[in-house]
Amino acid sequence: MKELCIIFLLPLFMSNYISDNSHENPKAMACPHEYDSLAKMIVYTYVDKEPEYPGGSPELMKFIAKNFHYPNQDDFQGSFQIQFVVDKQGSIIAARIKEKKQSNLTLAEKELLKVVYKMPKWNSGRCRGRVVPVKITLPVYL
Repeated sequence: MKELCIIFLLPLFMSNYISDNSHENPKAMACPHEYDSLAKMIVYTYVDKEPEYPGGSPELMKFIAKNFHYPNQDDFQGSFQIQFVVDKQGSIIAARIKEKKQSNLTLAEKELLKVVYKMPKWNSGRCRGRVVPVKITLPVYL
C-alpha cells in the first residue's frame, strides 16, 4: 500500500500584523466578512485570531494522513482546495471543495470532505475579541 505524504500550506493561519488603530472609526476596523450560502450565515474571511486545530498544524497533518484513504479512481489527484467554516463553537460546517459543485466531485474529493467532517472541534476564531465563524481555505497536496 502506498504511503501518502501530505503537505499543508496554511496561508490563513499566518496572521498579518494588525496595528492598534483605536483612534480610527471602529467600523473601519471591522473584520472582512461575507454571506456564505452553504453555511447560511455571515462568516468572517480575515480575523484578528485565526481558528486553530487542537495541537496546531502538525496535528492537523497527522489527522488527515491517518484518516484519508485514497479511493480507487482512474486519475490520480494530488491537490485539493478545501473550504469550510469553523463556527463559534469550533465545529466544522459547510465543507466543500473550492469552486466545485457537489455533483462534480471526484471520489478522492468526497473522501477528503468526509475526513474534514470527522475533525475534532477547533479553537474558535476571534474578531476584535469576539468569537466569530470563520471561513478557512486549506490547500492540501498529496
